[in-house]
Amino acid sequence: MSGWLALSGGGIACDKADSLPALDRGVFVAEIALPMESPAVLIDCETRAAGKAFAFALFYDARVGIVLLHRQGATVTRHILRGALPQTGIGRLTFRFDGVAGGWSMRLDRLDGTLPFVARGAGAPAFSAGAMAAIAAAPRHGALLWSGFARGTELPPDRVWIAPGAPVATPHGAMAVGRLRAGDIVLTDQGPLPLMAALPHRVPGRGSFAPVCLRAPFFGQQRDLVVSASQMVALSGAEIEYVFGEDEVLVPAGWLIDNRAAVADDRRGVIEAVALDFGRPVLIEADGCRLLAPATAGRLPARVLHRFEAVALRATMGRGTMARVA
Repeated sequence: MSGWLALSGGGIACDKADSLPALDRGVFVAEIALPMESPAVLIDCETRAAGKAFAFALFYDARVGIVLLHRQGATVTRHILRGALPQTGIGRLTFRFDGVAGGWSMRLDRLDGTLPFVARGAGAPAFSAGAMAAIAAAPRHGALLWSGFARGTELPPDRVWIAPGAPVATPHGAMAVGRLRAGDIVLTDQGPLPLMAALPHRVPGRGSFAPVCLRAPFFGQQRDLVVSASQMVALSGAEIEYVFGEDEVLVPAGWLIDNRAAVADDRRGVIEAVALDFGRPVLIEADGCRLLAPATAGRLPARVLHRFEAVALRATMGRGTMARVA
């Protein structure tokens, strides 16, 4: 199973949670808004799981560091990551555990790329589906943006996605992304093409995973569109040609955020998302907004702006002469 097994605010991502085996090799992730008061209890969960008393707590004390406490029955395990937290940015805590090999590691990365804090040890825990669901539903400190569990040792892939309700142009008219299936014909910049796969999945809706709301009518659409921050948006028009010397450019939605035409959308803890795959990079039209459906191979239909160039683009947006899609 790939993807997130459980997410804060969204519970366990399976209708048959009781039938899932215990997760003895996985990763727990939590993103924290910095700076944070000390001491602070980020998560405090007590329940019964797999017939035993279960407790899970995550707390921070500047004199000690980050402590993850796990109790199952009479067995109590503490995992400590020593050091005071940074004073700015978002910190991502990643706790990897491997009950087969018997080891664990915990690290805190600041998402601006600074060096992480790292700790390792023996005595890895296991988490039942009930335990993960209880942790996902437990009250959390305001500084904890989101948390979640995934199987394996790495985070699920950060796919480019579109919200299921976005209307996409097909030969039979607009169809919601969430209704598309493999084999459906979609209108693209390369003509009508069959969709190879429409992959629904659930992702965190806050912190570094916060989506972007492209507000109408700045990008050609009649309604707001919610997309991943990594979703490429195709822009064209006189302003684009004047500023960049290109008929059309691609820019990640996250680089468009100006709190006016494009805003970070952290209203939901969990996002239902759909990734579209045509086997090659193509542009599709979502309510008049042209979006790139990416692929691992193939030539892009336009040049991708550098990040510094997006500053000039946002300045154009701020003058009220937004470059619109073709």
